[in-house]
Amino acid sequence: MLAFLIRRVFQAFIVMFVISIISFSIQDNLGDPLREMLGQSVSEAEREALRDEMGLNDPFITQYLRFAGKAIQGDLGTSYFFKEPALDVILKKLPATLELVFGASLIIVLFSVPLGIYAAIKPGSWFSKNGYGAFHCWHIGARISNGHRADLSVLY
Repeated sequence: MLAFLIRRVFQAFIVMFVISIISFSIQDNLGDPLREMLGQSVSEAEREALRDEMGLNDPFITQYLRFAGKAIQGDLGTSYFFKEPALDVILKKLPATLELVFGASLIIVLFSVPLGIYAAIKPGSWFSKNGYGAFHCWHIGARISNGHRADLSVLY
């Protein structure tokens, strides 16, 4: 059991490392963050000086290692879009995110537990025989994209 837990923790670190590289490279390739922050009214010389000051002209690996080192310490940098610390932006949105997660989890549990109990008690009922079982209902729901599900939730 201990070996299993150690292996899972190791796998979790690998996944977090890969995700951090992917997300950092996406952010790095989206375009010039200074253009987003400053607009186009700043001269190219001022933009280059600020790019050097912020370390945006450094090689990718140097930028990533600087980002990862600060992220481990809890400093996620400054949001280019909101122009405030990224951790503050995340923490502002966290209550609404948790509300959605817990609300959706509650709905899932309220529907899936009774359906699972019913399917276990009556294995030969119409619910399981005719292909309208809980798995099939879930399968149909999983095929609907999140955007459509959100639209349907707002409408109904």
